[in-house]
Formats: sequence, C-alpha cells, structure tokens
Amino acid sequence: MGDITIFGIPVALGTMLYQAFIFTVLFWLLHKLCFKKIVDALENRKKHIENQLTVTEQYKEEAKQKLEEQTKLLEETRREVLEMRKKCKEETEQLLKNARDEAYQIRAKAVEEQKKRLNQGA
Repeated sequence: MGDITIFGIPVALGTMLYQAFIFTVLFWLLHKLCFKKIVDALENRKKHIENQLTVTEQYKEEAKQKLEEQTKLLEETRREVLEMRKKCKEETEQLLKNARDEAYQIRAKAVEEQKKRLNQGA
C-alpha cells in the first residue's frame, strides 16, 4: 500500500488501516467486557440514589405529619390550660366570695349575740 499526504503530512495508509482495525477490535472487546459492567454499576448507583431520594421524601413527609400533630396537640394543650386557669380563677373568686359572706354572717351573728347579751344584762 502506498503513502498519502494529508495537509502536507505523509500518512502510511496501511498503518492507518491497521490502527483503525486494532482500535475497532479493542473498542469491541471493551464494550463486551467492561462497558456492560460499567453501565450496570452506573444503573445500580442511579437506582440506589433514586431509592434514597424516595426514602428521604417519605421521612420528610412523616416528619411534616408528626410536626403538624405535635403542633395541634400543643395548641389543644394550651387551650385546655387556659380553660383550666379560667375555671380555677372563677372557683377561687367564688370561694373568696363565699368566705367573705360567711365571715360577714359570723360577724353579724356575733354582733347580734353581743347586743342580746348587753340588752339582757341591762
């Protein structure tokens, strides 16, 4: 085979065809032996990452639901505490009123008894 010149550079046509054949054989061997394993490894990694993203989304959704539940529970507890404080305040005021009324009645009764004693003694 003869040499050819491309852009002023001599190229051996036989060597070029031989290198193209060797490259094709090497590429075919790599494709059969390595590329499938590499592609499979990349696919497995892709599936693993997608699975992890799915699991992460599930955990995120669960955390969001639990946060909402806790927020509702906290609000309900606050409402109950406010109701209890209001009820306790009302009961305390009623007890104080009853105690004042009873003290007033006892005092009035004592004054009345004292007046009777003074009237009986006079």
